[in-house]
Amino acid sequence: MKNLITLSGISFSRNGSLILDRVSFQLNEGEHWRIRGGNGSGKTTLLKILRGDLNQDDGISPSRLWRFDGEESQSPILGKQHVSLVTPLAQDIYSQKGWNISGFECIATGIKDTPLLYEDLTDNEINKIEQTILSTKTGYLREKSMIEMSRGETRKILIARALVSDPDVLLLDELLHELDPSSREDIVSIAEAAAERGITLVYTSHRDDETLPCTKKTASIKNGVLSIDNTHKKNNQYEAQAPDHKTLTLHTAHGCSRPHTGMSPHPDEALIELHNGTICIEEKEILHSVDFMVRRRIHTAVTGKNGSGKSTLLRTIYGLHAPAIGGTITRFGIPEHSPLEEAQREMGFASAELQSSICRDDSLLEVIFSAQRPADSFTQEQVFRAEELILRLSIGAPSNRCFGDLSYGQQRKTVLARALVHRPQILLLDEPMSGLDADSRERLADLLEEEAERGSTIITAIHHAEDILPFTRRIIALENGRIISSGE
Repeated sequence: MKNLITLSGISFSRNGSLILDRVSFQLNEGEHWRIRGGNGSGKTTLLKILRGDLNQDDGISPSRLWRFDGEESQSPILGKQHVSLVTPLAQDIYSQKGWNISGFECIATGIKDTPLLYEDLTDNEINKIEQTILSTKTGYLREKSMIEMSRGETRKILIARALVSDPDVLLLDELLHELDPSSREDIVSIAEAAAERGITLVYTSHRDDETLPCTKKTASIKNGVLSIDNTHKKNNQYEAQAPDHKTLTLHTAHGCSRPHTGMSPHPDEALIELHNGTICIEEKEILHSVDFMVRRRIHTAVTGKNGSGKSTLLRTIYGLHAPAIGGTITRFGIPEHSPLEEAQREMGFASAELQSSICRDDSLLEVIFSAQRPADSFTQEQVFRAEELILRLSIGAPSNRCFGDLSYGQQRKTVLARALVHRPQILLLDEPMSGLDADSRERLADLLEEEAERGSTIITAIHHAEDILPFTRRIIALENGRIISSGE
């Protein structure tokens, strides 16, 4: 079996903290690996070390070797020529930078691995792009703007971008997070097809149902130490289950071990009232004449495919979008044209888009307090509350750590702490469990149950049935910007 990459006792540190501790790993051709580990354990760092995007603590040395096309080298240059990497952070750069390029153009940038196209494409390059679009079934996205795509659509295009250069190795970080079951099946199909064409896969994931059928070996990282799982058995079937919004049977949600909180079944007063809500973004209608009401303690799960309008509904409630003429929204009985900040002080909001917009140089404490007032204006008691959330959510970093130095999962938990810190009346959480390891999902569920018991009303947008919180009172389903079902 041909060896492609060898790591021998690799260590990696950042800002004095040891991320990887004497890791040894051998990647052989056709030996597809799944890497598991908690948030901040070093999974993404390991993938970047494998590609050559990061250097180990000793710099270039024989402890890391790449072997491709009969050449053996210690230089990351050889690794980058033959290894492609897709990460969740790559999805956010287009909105962050305002790069309004099409799906076709994004795939084209993968030929020379540049952020944007800097020169005209040759006929051979265009033909290669067309073949990649055909093999990944992304033709319907070729003219769509990267900024307008859903998370699932962006993921497909970025994987196509990674494949257009014909890599020997494809590294996929958090392969399936933030995707609905349909999009997950599409990504699995693309990854499996790449494996069948001879590309060796290494991917990271958190959930048990995210193991690709082609997987041959698994490993886990804990406290920077890589352990090989010698008991791995090949999966014969990939499964992904969506919430069953047709039967609306809450108590059958997978993984719900905590009992119902026993809150009163009678709805209380309306906190939010959206009537005839049509939301347009970039001149495109996302929500169509939606009527939606948030009643106190009627905790709600909003379901639907990527692009169905879930995120837009939560963003509208929070005030990031306004209904078109003819629609109205009232928050806490406050007149509609009052300053929005008055209502937002009573709400907590967390989403992937918010996460991507935060300044990477801000500290955890600055991020956690950024929704309310400057961090230096908070009382010691409020700082204790923030420190408690850092501990309860197992963010695993001191409060003065820069946001940009955190892993994607740690960043997600920091944004969740930001929503929770001021104990709001309403919590609006867009895919709160996405990108979190199993322990962190359990911790967050416990914390949200406590907030529900003390009076917060919780609205979540979800894809996975097992992410329905045990105390959920109502499920609504969106499809193409319309509510297609709603019930307790």
